[in-house]
Amino acid sequence: MKFFESYKSGEFVSRLGSDISLAKSAITNNLNGLLKSIVTTVGNLVMLVWISWKLSIAILLMVPIYVIVSGYYTKKSKVLTREYRDIVAEMAAHIAEKFGGIAIIKAFCTEEAESQKYAQINNKSYSVIKSKVLLRSFYVTCS
Repeated sequence: MKFFESYKSGEFVSRLGSDISLAKSAITNNLNGLLKSIVTTVGNLVMLVWISWKLSIAILLMVPIYVIVSGYYTKKSKVLTREYRDIVAEMAAHIAEKFGGIAIIKAFCTEEAESQKYAQINNKSYSVIKSKVLLRSFYVTCS
């Protein structure tokens, strides 16, 4: 019961919708991508060995570097994604709470303060998205 008291209902609704859509897209996209990647990799290796086995060895020596860069990207991306989802949940909870109490906000003339609180949450969201874009551009450049 303590768990439900410490979180707002808007956060639960936001997280539930986000989790469902994330799971749905992960299942469909990852299976298709995995099969496509396996076929492409095997085909590329066969062609590479057929063209030049020496070049194949040189390229295969670079695979560990790619694996390290990919591991770093995956780890950082998961952290940033989780942080972004937390901010989105916070934003949804803030909006639901404020719309539910709009009469009180108007009665005490706190629209500006509430607007500033929302702007702060939105700025956190922007900062995390910016970090994700920079990380993605680093990964795409290095891979």
